Amino acid sequence: MRHIAMISLMFAFIASAEISHAEVQCLAYTYRGGFCIVKDGMTSGKQIPKSFISWCKKFESEGRKITSVAFTKEGGYAILYGKNGYRYWNVPDGLVKALRKAHDRQQTFLCVAISRYRGWYLITEESIYWGGDLPVSLKEHVNMESSKGGDVKMVGFNSYGGWFFTYKDQYGESKYWSADPTKEQRVLFLD
Repeated sequence: MRHIAMISLMFAFIASAEISHAEVQCLAYTYRGGFCIVKDGMTSGKQIPKSFISWCKKFESEGRKITSVAFTKEGGYAILYGKNGYRYWNVPDGLVKALRKAHDRQQTFLCVAISRYRGWYLITEESIYWGGDLPVSLKEHVNMESSKGGDVKMVGFNSYGGWFFTYKDQYGESKYWSADPTKEQRVLFLD
């Protein structure tokens, strides 16, 4: 239980205004006790799949800045780099379609996130794509803030089902929402 509490605190800290969005672009959990942090276009972490590490090293050596990463419970991953480059393995089909669509439209990638239930978000400068099994309140809060003129920047899930998202409100202030999964209702959003 202490491990879960520590993860919750770290999750809230990363999402808070205490760490600027420019410093940490992404925090992703591997669902096998590991994590990956993307900071200034570079990745670091623990217990990350070897093929994921190889791709990240390749992109970093080519000068392509990594913007976001996500992992599936089954060991799959998605990597966003540069303006709209991407690489994936064993991710939900709906996410693959969204990546291709956003890439073809030359949209600028900001964030990718995959929940333990294979729900997912892809956030670009221009659009928000989502699908799969997502927490009801996450979808409601993202829609609410977007409809009020908020600019969603990052969505994240932790290894036990919690979530957060960061956004700039209509006044340009950085804010976030987060939730505890033990009090969540779930709903399946079809791709």
